[in-house]
Amino acid sequence: MKWLKFGCKFPSKWLSFQSQSTYAEQVAFDEQLECTGILDQFTTHPTREILEAALEEKRMEISGLRLVRSTKIPPLDQACGTNFKFRQLIECGETQARLQLSNIPLNPDTYNALFDLCSLVLDPVIDYFGGINLTYGFSSPALSAKIDGRIAPNLDQHAGHECNRLGKPVCDRLGAAVDLSIDDENMLEVAQWIVSNTPFDRLYFYGADRPLHVSYSVSPAAQVTVMRRTAQGNLVPKTLDSVQFLNLK
Repeated sequence: MKWLKFGCKFPSKWLSFQSQSTYAEQVAFDEQLECTGILDQFTTHPTREILEAALEEKRMEISGLRLVRSTKIPPLDQACGTNFKFRQLIECGETQARLQLSNIPLNPDTYNALFDLCSLVLDPVIDYFGGINLTYGFSSPALSAKIDGRIAPNLDQHAGHECNRLGKPVCDRLGAAVDLSIDDENMLEVAQWIVSNTPFDRLYFYGADRPLHVSYSVSPAAQVTVMRRTAQGNLVPKTLDSVQFLNLK
């Protein structure tokens, strides 16, 4: 059978509900599906329902004969990467805990961005360093309005893909962000490991004993900003390239 030469575990015609599609379209779909690694969990042809459930766990869905990002709002207790559930990134931080705001993302793309951040940045950090503490995660406009202190929702990516009252993205950078710390670790070493080993978007480093801020987006800028404290106690940002930051002591 010709489909075997493409390395796909199942022939393209298993998608019988797409019988009007061309052979080339089916083969392209097979290749895209194979790249997800989802088929490795099956030993027989999955039904469409079973396949769709497996794809949803990776925040993907079938549209025609293409795989696209999920357009669904998941349950908060659905897995977000390997080590987290969406709830843990949404019910995160002292202000949310104190006020018990619902803080629920309304845009499916925010959930997609949180999944990417966990899968591509946070899960590798946990694999290497062990457990991490999330000190600040997703922040809806309602939560941001209640946070005391210096925050920049239009820049920090904590709002994900959420929009303001005018229907514009809260943060044009999109993506998703968290602040994190790791017990008994020098956070400079953690930050440098992230820079060397993950496709992060932006990282803000506040000190060896302070939580760091890290984000992911589909167009990673790989930008590192060191927040230096002046004699007057003000934080002044200084952007470094990766080489400069990796040489920081």
